[in-house]
Amino acid sequence: MSLEGIVSTLPEIIGMLPLIMQASQIMFFVFFIWFFGTMTMKGFRGKRPLFVSTVGTLVIGALCLVAATSFSGFIPFLSKGLLSVLQLDVILAGVLVSVIFSFALSLMTHTSSPWSPSERVKLLERKVANLEELLRRRAHHISDHEAMHIAEHVMNGYKARHAKLVGNEYEVILKKNGKEGRVVIDVWDGEVKSMIFHESALRRFFTDPTKLMGLLIFVAVTSAALLFFEGFPNPADDITSMFGLDIDALGSMASMFGQNPLLGGEVPQGCVSPTIFVEYADELQDRQYILDHLYDDDEVASIIENNCGPPRMMIRFFHLGNEVIMGFTPDGRMGYTTDRIFCSCIDTEMPG
Repeated sequence: MSLEGIVSTLPEIIGMLPLIMQASQIMFFVFFIWFFGTMTMKGFRGKRPLFVSTVGTLVIGALCLVAATSFSGFIPFLSKGLLSVLQLDVILAGVLVSVIFSFALSLMTHTSSPWSPSERVKLLERKVANLEELLRRRAHHISDHEAMHIAEHVMNGYKARHAKLVGNEYEVILKKNGKEGRVVIDVWDGEVKSMIFHESALRRFFTDPTKLMGLLIFVAVTSAALLFFEGFPNPADDITSMFGLDIDALGSMASMFGQNPLLGGEVPQGCVSPTIFVEYADELQDRQYILDHLYDDDEVASIIENNCGPPRMMIRFFHLGNEVIMGFTPDGRMGYTTDRIFCSCIDTEMPG
């Protein structure tokens, strides 16, 4: 692309900057919500259907981002200059919050199953020891009454109703205040193999100290995050403020530049684009070039004077077969014509 083309597209590029920055900011939020959420969900125990996993990741990730924003102020050494633009304080705070939430989620979803690998090994060791003892004496199994007594002992407050022998196991049915429970007991040594409480999951949750501890950690961190929350980070504003700019002013700048003829604004039909002066920048700064192209014509001077002010000096050159005459006024303005057609009046001095 030619230099003229680059200059002419500058207003359009500047006008797109706010949209680009806002889009990048949304992408920033979405990425870290998913990143923090995925990290937190690592602590979830048990099966996670796709819907639960996706919704959980987004919801907890959003909470992590809120918490990270709230707690980032407590990491001052990462909240200055370029480090603030890179949002390293938010990232570090988000990772720490994700680890805490992951631990809390692990506590809330733990299971106390005796069939976990470590517990199963211990159970098998006890089984082998019991079998060795049974070999030294005449094998016998516990009675149904003994099974019911064991079941009542492990399910405190429940009353055993009956015990049913199924293979090498007793299934003991118990009841308490209309609620039913079931205990599976080994027929040979009375080992409790499993317990099933037929009560609401909510009740089991709030009667489990480990789950409650996880919930309290989760609630405490979330409450603190909401207390200190002052709004989401705005990387776009941080970047523009580093250069002394305001993102809201970029649109106005684009509009202003778009109306400036020197940057590709509208000029009358038949006129060459004022962006050609960028190509002639070196020549127009050369004193000898100016002297060689000095021009004097009352008709053109009158045209420039009527639209821009009386020219103190005019120069003429040809661009792609078109006659271009530039007239410079004492107040720092430049008017130019193309083939004797007035085109535009441009301020050549920077505002002070």
